[in-house]
Amino acid sequence: MCRVLDKHHAGVPASAVYVGRGSKWGNPFRIGPDGDRAAVIAKYERWLADQHHLLRALDELRGCDLVCFCAPRPCHGDLLLRLANATREARIAWSRGVKAGGMTRGRVWPERV
Repeated sequence: MCRVLDKHHAGVPASAVYVGRGSKWGNPFRIGPDGDRAAVIAKYERWLADQHHLLRALDELRGCDLVCFCAPRPCHGDLLLRLANATREARIAWSRGVKAGGMTRGRVWPERV
């Protein structure tokens, strides 16, 4: 099972992908100036829906553990992990839900992605 690992404790294992700041997957929104943890993850979700180059690259993350400094707390990496391992149909449903202005986590995802 893929998961988001804590870079502070796990480093970056050989088979894992770093998704924190400085990587193409990094969250451009910061806790503090851009809101609390939940707010910056929500902003990342809306931002990601318009980042077509990243959406096309999600398969690079499929089957991989992801590494960020946030783990084990909620992290934008949780969203990336779910999208990377989702079906194409689930990704499309997610994108449409975000673009419709809805909070999508847990609402447009089918039971199994």
